[in-house]
Amino acid sequence: MTFECVPDETILVEKIASIYTSRDFAISEPVSASCQAVEHAGTFADLRTSQVNSWKKLWDRFDVQVSGNDQSQKLIRLHIFHVLQTASHNTYDLDVGVPSRGLHGEAYRGHIMWDELFVFPLLNFRNPLLTREFLLYRYRRLPQARLAAKNSGYKGAMFPWQSGSDGREESQRIHLNPFSGHWIPDETYLQRHINAGIVYSISLLRCKFISTLTKHFSSLR
Repeated sequence: MTFECVPDETILVEKIASIYTSRDFAISEPVSASCQAVEHAGTFADLRTSQVNSWKKLWDRFDVQVSGNDQSQKLIRLHIFHVLQTASHNTYDLDVGVPSRGLHGEAYRGHIMWDELFVFPLLNFRNPLLTREFLLYRYRRLPQARLAAKNSGYKGAMFPWQSGSDGREESQRIHLNPFSGHWIPDETYLQRHINAGIVYSISLLRCKFISTLTKHFSSLR
């Protein structure tokens, strides 16, 4: 894109982007799908109107209102916003979990930890189908959790502190201390309470496979 700048004249540049991956449905390949989406996207104003309408529907469904404390109201809505950005209804049938720190921060590199614990109470009332999708994500990785428990000498299933797409332990073994500037051993992968968070989340919907996780606790020494 080239243009001439004239003093005291405002130039407005609009850029429309589209993202597809090989995991998206009903496409031939990501590049051509993205190009077609941009071609038929309409103007920025059209997209903004669509976005505003979509978010209005979400707020009508998910908003939680409190009285007497404006600061609490702001914090609750900020939390809901981050939940909706991370636990999106657009992820139905995509086999995804709840990434720690959401999809908008580098901390924990998008790994799955125990964040269902404080996300499910909202989703259970506002979008239980999404809760089901996240529980299925855990269930599909139960074989890997069973293997992890067995390899560590335990019974049942042991979900990792940080996991990736296949359910394996992905926690780092060294960590940069931001205060000293030195690399030190990182033993956070030894934390075993993540199973309890998962069991609690499952119990909210009275689902199966709780016993497999509690067996792990019974075998801890």
